[in-house]
Amino acid sequence: MSRYGFQIGQGMFMASNFTTLTVTASAQALAGYGPSIIRALLTVEGSSARYNYDGSTPTSSVGHMVNSGDVIQILGANNLQQFNVISLGTTTFMITYETGARP
Repeated sequence: MSRYGFQIGQGMFMASNFTTLTVTASAQALAGYGPSIIRALLTVEGSSARYNYDGSTPTSSVGHMVNSGDVIQILGANNLQQFNVISLGTTTFMITYETGARP
Protein backbone atom coordinates (compact mmCIF):
# COMPACT_ATOMS: atom_id res chain seq x y z
CA MET A 1 0.00 0.00 0.00
CA SER A 2 1.36 3.42 -0.87
CA ARG A 3 1.83 6.20 1.64
CA TYR A 4 -1.09 8.07 0.15
CA GLY A 5 -4.30 6.08 0.06
CA PHE A 6 -7.15 7.00 -2.23
CA GLN A 7 -10.65 5.75 -1.79
CA ILE A 8 -12.19 4.77 -5.09
CA GLY A 9 -15.77 5.90 -4.62
CA GLN A 10 -18.78 4.89 -6.61
CA GLY A 11 -20.35 7.61 -8.73
CA MET A 12 -17.62 10.26 -8.89
CA PHE A 13 -15.31 8.98 -11.60
CA MET A 14 -15.33 6.04 -13.97
CA ALA A 15 -12.13 4.29 -15.09
CA SER A 16 -11.63 4.70 -18.83
CA ASN A 17 -8.27 3.12 -19.61
CA PHE A 18 -4.98 2.05 -18.06
CA THR A 19 -1.52 2.68 -19.47
CA THR A 20 2.10 2.96 -18.39
CA LEU A 21 4.63 5.70 -19.03
CA THR A 22 8.37 5.11 -18.66
CA VAL A 23 10.28 8.33 -18.03
CA THR A 24 14.02 9.01 -18.09
CA ALA A 25 16.05 12.24 -18.18
CA SER A 26 13.95 13.79 -20.99
CA ALA A 27 10.76 15.58 -19.99
CA GLN A 28 7.59 13.88 -21.16
CA ALA A 29 3.91 14.75 -21.30
CA LEU A 30 0.97 12.43 -20.76
CA ALA A 31 -0.52 10.68 -23.78
CA GLY A 32 -3.25 8.17 -24.44
CA TYR A 33 -6.24 10.07 -23.14
CA GLY A 34 -9.19 11.62 -24.91
CA PRO A 35 -11.30 14.75 -24.48
CA SER A 36 -13.70 13.08 -22.03
CA ILE A 37 -10.91 12.33 -19.52
CA ILE A 38 -11.12 14.58 -16.46
CA ARG A 39 -8.87 12.82 -13.93
CA ALA A 40 -5.76 10.65 -13.89
CA LEU A 41 -4.28 8.63 -11.05
CA LEU A 42 -0.56 7.93 -11.39
CA THR A 43 1.50 5.65 -9.16
CA VAL A 44 5.26 6.03 -9.18
CA GLU A 45 7.59 3.02 -9.48
CA GLY A 46 11.36 3.30 -9.68
CA SER A 47 13.46 6.43 -9.25
CA SER A 48 12.37 9.81 -7.98
CA ALA A 49 10.86 12.20 -10.50
CA ARG A 50 9.83 15.84 -10.77
CA TYR A 51 6.71 17.19 -12.42
CA ASN A 52 4.87 20.41 -13.22
CA TYR A 53 1.35 20.87 -14.48
CA ASP A 54 1.52 24.51 -15.55
CA GLY A 55 3.06 23.74 -18.95
CA SER A 56 6.64 24.43 -17.88
CA THR A 57 9.36 21.81 -18.21
CA PRO A 58 10.65 20.29 -14.96
CA THR A 59 14.37 19.72 -14.45
CA SER A 60 16.42 17.59 -12.08
CA SER A 61 16.17 20.40 -9.50
CA VAL A 62 12.87 22.18 -10.35
CA GLY A 63 9.37 20.76 -10.05
CA HIS A 64 7.28 18.82 -7.56
CA MET A 65 9.25 15.80 -6.29
CA VAL A 66 7.67 12.34 -6.18
CA ASN A 67 9.24 9.10 -5.03
CA SER A 68 8.58 5.44 -5.63
CA GLY A 69 5.26 4.51 -4.05
CA ASP A 70 3.77 8.00 -4.28
CA VAL A 71 0.45 8.66 -5.97
CA ILE A 72 -0.35 11.73 -8.08
CA GLN A 73 -3.94 12.75 -8.77
CA ILE A 74 -4.44 15.15 -11.67
CA LEU A 75 -7.85 16.78 -12.03
CA GLY A 76 -9.03 18.76 -15.05
CA ALA A 77 -8.39 18.57 -18.78
CA ASN A 78 -6.10 21.62 -18.77
CA ASN A 79 -3.89 20.21 -16.00
CA LEU A 80 -3.69 16.87 -17.85
CA GLN A 81 -2.62 18.61 -21.07
CA GLN A 82 0.05 20.70 -19.32
CA PHE A 83 1.52 17.91 -17.15
CA ASN A 84 5.24 17.28 -17.76
CA VAL A 85 7.52 14.91 -15.89
CA ILE A 86 11.23 14.11 -15.81
CA SER A 87 12.93 11.26 -13.97
CA LEU A 88 16.09 11.36 -11.92
CA GLY A 89 16.81 7.80 -13.13
CA THR A 90 14.21 5.57 -14.76
CA THR A 91 10.66 5.79 -13.46
CA THR A 92 7.52 4.02 -14.57
CA PHE A 93 4.15 5.61 -13.96
CA MET A 94 1.08 3.37 -13.78
CA ILE A 95 -1.79 5.54 -15.04
CA THR A 96 -5.55 5.13 -14.87
CA TYR A 97 -7.50 7.73 -16.82
CA GLU A 98 -11.05 8.47 -15.70
CA THR A 99 -14.15 10.17 -17.03
CA GLY A 100 -16.94 11.78 -15.07
CA ALA A 101 -19.45 9.31 -13.65
CA ARG A 102 -22.29 8.34 -15.89
CA PRO A 103 -25.85 8.83 -14.62
